[in-house]
Amino acid sequence: MPAFFFFLMNKINSLILICGGLWLSTKIILSNLVDPSTNVMVGVMINLFFVLIVAFFSIREAERKRTKAESNMLDDIKSTAKNTIKYVLLATFLIAAYYYVISPEEVDYRKSERTEMVMEALGTDEAFEELKQTQPELKNMKREELLQKELDNIEFIFSPFLQVTLSLIALLAAAIFYSILVTVLWRKLMSPS
Repeated sequence: MPAFFFFLMNKINSLILICGGLWLSTKIILSNLVDPSTNVMVGVMINLFFVLIVAFFSIREAERKRTKAESNMLDDIKSTAKNTIKYVLLATFLIAAYYYVISPEEVDYRKSERTEMVMEALGTDEAFEELKQTQPELKNMKREELLQKELDNIEFIFSPFLQVTLSLIALLAAAIFYSILVTVLWRKLMSPS
């Protein structure tokens, strides 16, 4: 338990926890106010914004703690990336908690929405024949085969596991990019020449 309180004594770690809590609170509140597709997009944008905020405050804190003689761009990037990756790991954990525990019906809703679209597009033999005309690679497939393949794809694409994995990859890429960008901009704009 004391290790957790030591973790909180660091301002950046406290900011990371606050941002994570704000993200989760916003997702829960919005789940009752907007459709799931909008909720997903808002959640993504908020996470990207929080990664940027953590990167900014990380470089600011690193600049405050060191002297000019210790100044090194690579160390600043590493310090900033370390803190943004901490947020990414927390955000990924919260995304998993949200999709597996808090709101699994959101994933089910998105699956059913996509399933309806597929059923509408492939529901009749006439619609399937039209699709065959526009996509010659479907010429040898039966409608039932294509329908089952599409339904299996929907099940995979909208699984919480894939959503969490893709979120982790995207947020890690954003964290590294923002760490470099914020460090370069900070050194260019805030450091005296």
